[in-house]
Amino acid sequence: MGNVKRHFIKGRMNKSVDERLVPNGEYINALNVRLGSTEGSEVGSVENSKGNTKLTTLQYKGVDLTTAQCIGSFEDGVNETIYWFIHDGSHSTPVDMIVSYNTNTDLLIYHVVSTSVLNFNPTFLITGVNKVEDLLFFTDDINPPRKINVTRSYLEPTAGHVDQITEDDISVIKKPPRKAPTLQLIDVPGEENYLETNFVSFSYRYKYIDNEYSALSQFTDVAFESSPFSIDPDTNFNDGMLNRYNTAVVGVNTGGDDVVGIDICFKLGNDSDVRVMQKYIKEEAGWPDGVVQTVNFTNQQIYTLLPSSEILRLYDNVPLVAQAQTFMGNRLMYGNYEDGYDLTTATGARIDTNYTASLISQNLSTSLSLGSRNDGVNYTIDTASTVTAINADAFINFSSINQPLVAGGVFGFGFTVSHKGFSGSGQSGAYPITVQHPTFTISFTFNLPQSYNSIFEMVESPEFKAQLGSNLGGSFQPVGNCSNGSTFTDIYNCSIVAPSGYTLVNTGVTAGGQGVFLSSDSINEDEFSVQILAAQYNNTSSPNNQYFEYFEVSNVTFTYQSESSNKSLHSNRDYEVGIVYMDKYKRATTTLTSSQNTVFVSSVNSSRITAFGLLYRLI
Repeated sequence: MGNVKRHFIKGRMNKSVDERLVPNGEYINALNVRLGSTEGSEVGSVENSKGNTKLTTLQYKGVDLTTAQCIGSFEDGVNETIYWFIHDGSHSTPVDMIVSYNTNTDLLIYHVVSTSVLNFNPTFLITGVNKVEDLLFFTDDINPPRKINVTRSYLEPTAGHVDQITEDDISVIKKPPRKAPTLQLIDVPGEENYLETNFVSFSYRYKYIDNEYSALSQFTDVAFESSPFSIDPDTNFNDGMLNRYNTAVVGVNTGGDDVVGIDICFKLGNDSDVRVMQKYIKEEAGWPDGVVQTVNFTNQQIYTLLPSSEILRLYDNVPLVAQAQTFMGNRLMYGNYEDGYDLTTATGARIDTNYTASLISQNLSTSLSLGSRNDGVNYTIDTASTVTAINADAFINFSSINQPLVAGGVFGFGFTVSHKGFSGSGQSGAYPITVQHPTFTISFTFNLPQSYNSIFEMVESPEFKAQLGSNLGGSFQPVGNCSNGSTFTDIYNCSIVAPSGYTLVNTGVTAGGQGVFLSSDSINEDEFSVQILAAQYNNTSSPNNQYFEYFEVSNVTFTYQSESSNKSLHSNRDYEVGIVYMDKYKRATTTLTSSQNTVFVSSVNSSRITAFGLLYRLI
């Protein structure tokens, strides 16, 4: 009997007939076979296919993981790399991993190793995985949607199996600043007052380590405090509606170690455009983590505009958990997701949203009083003689103000300064400076950071002396650099104009380089005085030719207001109040209303400070 030869030109498996009747060109079974085909015809080829080969072994702390389970994978064909997600729960300390293997280089990389944060569960497979450049996104329907940077190293657990990563390191959603920036208004000498007629409010956002930007924080109140009421008889305009401050000190929290940059932003009250006031890189600015850094906002400049959509981006709309994930139109999208929270307290009590809004109305407790002048104070800044100046000491007695000095109150004083006399080279009484110094008005405002028992206790406090820049304490700038300071001494020095041909080189009372002289009396705790400084001028062409100018004060007034702000609701109108709850990522509920959330402010409250009060209960 001759040999039976068969060929497999048809390349087709046929299991429907008896093996003795299989037509030539077909076969009934095959192992390790791969069938290739060509386009446009049924012609194909059959070739042997390689079997599986073990390429690597996973380890944790030097011990092989023999019972590990793969619960998800992703093939990066461009880079010949496979990523897979591992869970091993057979040990006393469960271990989760995200690992990659490059088939070209045989390089095995442990991207993330975790004992608690990854929290993988073999019941919840990771079926939604996408890679965008160096970012690997994934979700598993039990944990929040996550992502890692495959080029960055994530710290492994310690010897005690404690994770060194946190949820924030791998979460898709990034925390925006939860609170608005802090805001303090001050008056800086020599600055144009861009805030004078503009209603400006501030916000900021974080730049994260993977070049991701957070949503904007909440905005501050407008940086505006009105001047005293004043009607122009010619125009009938209220000239008091000008900002009495020209500089806003904006304070921002620098965030965690994953925040690399901060954008400080602002918007005007009459438009919705958000402008970037300044961009800061924390490392370059020398800013540590988790502290408040302050920046001054003064003049209008050319600012970068953010996209108009940023004003509506209150938070990143990332679900709590999601089963499916994909990219569509450059957007990361989730399916079968869970969103929103139950409105309960930390103890599980339900929050009753049937709240009641009420009107809070109180008198604006502002007191305005006249100070006085103290005659006959001595100056020895001119070492050649002692000069007794008349009316150079502003004297303030607080006994007429029947209000307690409470935290949040505002104390201020002001007076007019004019030329009094000269001394200096020659001492002849005939000075080459013939043009008297122009009169100027200067004021000082102190926001009480705490309550004080007396005016003496307030004046002697370190914070009052520091803001005044007095001889008893406070850091003020040299006269040539006064525009960079913010104390009362700096403002005073910047108000002095040197005569033509002369340079202002010093101010002081007993010597040059001093701050205004502050004097208080522990016996009479309701009064203190501020002695203004004399000015020293040097001739520009002959520095040894020195002259000293002395000044007097007039129109001394001081005010005290127990409330830190004059802001109030408009009267003769209705208001509707809503409540919004936020989580730590600033994801917010819709505005929750109530059947009792409306308030009417009648016209009888037009001269009072009005605000809202809310009453609600937990059930």
